[in-house]
Amino acid sequence: MAAELIQQKSDDVSDERAIMLSTRLFSILTFATILLLSSAVSMAHAQSATAPTATQEPASVDQVWQKASSKYDTARADLLKQVDETDRLGPFRADWESLQKYEVSRMVQRREVRDFHSLGSLLGSCFRQ
Repeated sequence: MAAELIQQKSDDVSDERAIMLSTRLFSILTFATILLLSSAVSMAHAQSATAPTATQEPASVDQVWQKASSKYDTARADLLKQVDETDRLGPFRADWESLQKYEVSRMVQRREVRDFHSLGSLLGSCFRQ
């Protein structure tokens, strides 16, 4: 009889544990479902902003683009002017005649320049000299 009571108590404890585990599992599954649904809703909303524009006329897409980027026109023009000025003052042009005048430095010709890709190669080159 005592063995039956002990067996019954252990069965009751295991039943309580199973109920607690199933309650926790249900809570976790509920949370995961809510999280999954909320991310799906947000992704569906984001897809409308990135939807393909094949249904729109190219001219209207271009007009929207021009209007949206027009606030950067002056800054873009200033940067391009600076690039053109720097290019004009430099020793080379974007043609072969200009680039033929380039002379390789003596250090490169003598192969004194090493690539320092990592600290290990830097240390190695220090010990070689």
